[in-house]
Amino acid sequence: MYSLRKIVTIGCCKRSSVVLIKRIKVRIARRKKQVQLRRPTSDQRLPKDTQPGIQRLGRTPEFLIYGHGQQRRAIIEAVRLLEGNNMQNQDAQNPDVELNGASGPQYFKDKSKKWLKFVAQAKASGRTTEDCLKVGEAAGAAVLQIYNDILRSCNALDYHDLISSSVIFLKECQESWKAIVIDEFQDTSAMQYGLLRFLASHKRITIVGDDDQSIFSFNGADVSGFDSFHKDYPNHKEVRLTKNYRSTRCIVEAASSFKQNNLKRCQLKNVLTDNSCGSM
Repeated sequence: MYSLRKIVTIGCCKRSSVVLIKRIKVRIARRKKQVQLRRPTSDQRLPKDTQPGIQRLGRTPEFLIYGHGQQRRAIIEAVRLLEGNNMQNQDAQNPDVELNGASGPQYFKDKSKKWLKFVAQAKASGRTTEDCLKVGEAAGAAVLQIYNDILRSCNALDYHDLISSSVIFLKECQESWKAIVIDEFQDTSAMQYGLLRFLASHKRITIVGDDDQSIFSFNGADVSGFDSFHKDYPNHKEVRLTKNYRSTRCIVEAASSFKQNNLKRCQLKNVLTDNSCGSM
């Protein structure tokens, strides 16, 4: 049995982190142990002993964390700069057109939707600009490079930067955690899974998830992580929770029938309930 101080819990969002901490506190109360738990927030500064590592990423300790809206504006600026560079390298047919048509603000906003998804998918899978160039995605590589340069100039990191750079800062404290618990595993990306494998090199890891509940594919989440987990940890023990305590039988049966059409499901599940039939 490991000390509760040696267990790290990881959730994909604030709510799941709160739930995990509450459950651990219940266990602590039962065992009558006094252990202080803290849930770090995005606006807290890193400990002083880790701050020099931030400088290796080209950031200062007062770095910002960009949300979706700030990332979108950075992508719009990256597209505008890329288009501007392309226009300078070509013989412009009409140099007087600047704010209308293919040079107007709405034009860059529309194009940014495509590149926002591209950048999110690339960074979630750990692809660099060099990787993009190798597969012939020159435009994507350019947008990704400009986007990263914009974040660096603004002393900012985005969600995926936090994951990739965590490997650098967690290497020294890897042995501090003797057991790892992962919640909402279905919403992890390839980059996050690589981080989890790094932290769980001792193979004392527990994951909790349901591929039918994956909702963050737009942000790089990949349910194939379940297959990777089965392959990387062949001696794992699987505990299936197939009883639904919340919904009526009518809803459970309708949902189960609907999910049969999803060809990307990892495994078929037969969900049951003891509740009454009810109605939709």
